Amino acid sequence: MPGYGYAAASLGETDHTPDLGRIHVPTLVVVGEHDRVCPPADSQLLADGIPGALYTEVPDSGHLPNQECPEAFNRVVGYWLEGLPG
Repeated sequence: MPGYGYAAASLGETDHTPDLGRIHVPTLVVVGEHDRVCPPADSQLLADGIPGALYTEVPDSGHLPNQECPEAFNRVVGYWLEGLPG
């Protein structure tokens, strides 16, 4: 049944916002400018709650910026990866 996994995951939805501050690893939050599943405002809240997280919107894309705008998505991820300590 299409969508069953997504629907099942949504049933147990819990607010983990208070736990975001416990994440202490490099974090990149990438969202499509027109994402309707997880809108940019929600993704911004996620990034704001994670210490040191980088938030980036991919223009002209929706929920799957890696597929809709792969060049822009790869540029964002590549830039972020280059900045990580090696």
